[in-house]
Amino acid sequence: AHPCFDVVKSNADVSSGNYILYNTLNVNNGNHYDSSNGRFTAPVAGFYFFAYGTIKNNTNSVTRLYIHKNGSQIYGHGRHLRMDSGQNYGDNGAMTIVVSLAVNDYIQIKVEEGAAYGSTREYCYFNGFLIG
Repeated sequence: AHPCFDVVKSNADVSSGNYILYNTLNVNNGNHYDSSNGRFTAPVAGFYFFAYGTIKNNTNSVTRLYIHKNGSQIYGHGRHLRMDSGQNYGDNGAMTIVVSLAVNDYIQIKVEEGAAYGSTREYCYFNGFLIG
C-alpha cells in the first residue's frame, strides 16, 4: 500500500487566498488525499515527492501558488510557482519538490496571488508519492 495520489481541479477557478480543493481523483492509493479540504496527509514518516501545476486565469496580474505543510509555506518565501502579469491567458507552469514529512503532516496547494484556472480536468493538478 505505497501511498500515492493524482488529483485535478475541474469544477471552478480558484481565486487568491484560497487553498485548491482538487475534486477529481485519478489515483488515491490508501485514500490519503481528502478532496473536502485539499489535503494529502502522510500515513508514514518519510520523504515524499510532490508536483503541482496550473494555468493562470487572469492576464493582468501575477499568479503565485505555494505548497503548504501543516498550514505554512514550505521553505519560507522561497520556491513557488509564479506566472507573470501581462502574459497571455493560458500561460502555465509546474513545480516539483521533495519534502520530509512526519506521520499526520499534511500538504496543500494555495493560490496566494492572482487566480488559477480550474474549470476543466487538464490544467490544474496535484500529485505525489512516498519516496521512502
